[in-house]
Amino acid sequence: MARAVARQSAWALLGSTGAAAAQLCVTAILARWLVPDAFGLAALVAMLTSVATVLTQLGVGSSIVHAERLEEGDAAALYGLSLVVGLGLMAALLLLAPVLAFVWNQPTLAPLVAVQSLTLLFSAPTGIAFGLLQRRLRFSDVTKLQVLGACLYGATALCLAAWGAGVWALVLGRVLGDALLLVPALRRAGMSLRPNFDRRRIRRLSLIHISEPTR
Repeated sequence: MARAVARQSAWALLGSTGAAAAQLCVTAILARWLVPDAFGLAALVAMLTSVATVLTQLGVGSSIVHAERLEEGDAAALYGLSLVVGLGLMAALLLLAPVLAFVWNQPTLAPLVAVQSLTLLFSAPTGIAFGLLQRRLRFSDVTKLQVLGACLYGATALCLAAWGAGVWALVLGRVLGDALLLVPALRRAGMSLRPNFDRRRIRRLSLIHISEPTR
């Protein structure tokens, strides 16, 4: 048992290291192709959407990992909850982006935020799939998906940058990379793309009514 846990922990470390290394290589190449202003603008967009992504997944992963029992349909219910929250945050970003674009004097900020906010629709089910794999201690699958996600982002961003897309290479690369990762993640976790909105399940598994971790 201890050996299995150590092996899975090694896979988790390898996944984080591999994804970071792939990200570093892609960034180094893009830095030679794109102007510094593109990275600065992409960083502003990423800052806004990353906060929304965290809020969309808040409590979902821990609910799946630590719930004392997980019934059939629970993952789909959490997906439904995350989808509703994600759509609400997308609407908030669409309203906020023009204001920030005016304040920061960045006219292209609003359309960039509007496009990258689509990642909220993909990150919710992917995060749930990762939670299911972690609950089953399948860290090797998590590692492979993390590296795959970094490679998908890198491939799409590099292709778009070579095509002359500029800052859109960074934004569309992230959106397309997350979209392409969705299906492999769901297949690994044995999860359906169809959400449900069972309020009983959501109340039981949400952050507020989370079950106590199994002791």
